[in-house]
Amino acid sequence: MRVARPLLSALAAPGGPTPLLLLRGGNAAPGAREFFDRALTVVNCGSGLLLLCGCALALINSASLLLNKLFRGSLPFVGGFAQSIDKNEVKVDGLSGIKGVITVGRIRLQLGSLIMLSLTLLVAADVIDTIVMPVDEYTLEGLAKLAVVATIRTGLSFFLGKEMKEVEEDLEDFYNTRIIV
Repeated sequence: MRVARPLLSALAAPGGPTPLLLLRGGNAAPGAREFFDRALTVVNCGSGLLLLCGCALALINSASLLLNKLFRGSLPFVGGFAQSIDKNEVKVDGLSGIKGVITVGRIRLQLGSLIMLSLTLLVAADVIDTIVMPVDEYTLEGLAKLAVVATIRTGLSFFLGKEMKEVEEDLEDFYNTRIIV
């Protein structure tokens, strides 16, 4: 049975990185790090693809909005995933989301939701990466960078969520119904 090393150890090899946390004795299962590296790559790529899809949908809907304004058309909202609740009845309009015209608010709500989901996945990937990282790779510099990146991503998600709540309330007033995203 191994005994855990001290929590905050200042012991370091001369010239090497200063370890911060030395709880595990490096006794991870063989291949576990490679598995998690691949899984984290998939999560990071998925987050990037989600963000790109959100931007593409916002561009398509913005172009549709512009064409509708210029030519008085009625192109539908693409990729909607919100629900409209009216008189205790849930209505989901397939790919069109909430029935009605394309508005800048709907585009902002859709893009904001996808950005928030993407940021959440990136923060989760960073946390998982930190958990599975071997203890001899912990450095104050690496953890400081992680803290800064996580703080920025979390702050962006927080303020984006506040803005989305305002847009959601505006849309609820516009459609005279309650919207759940």
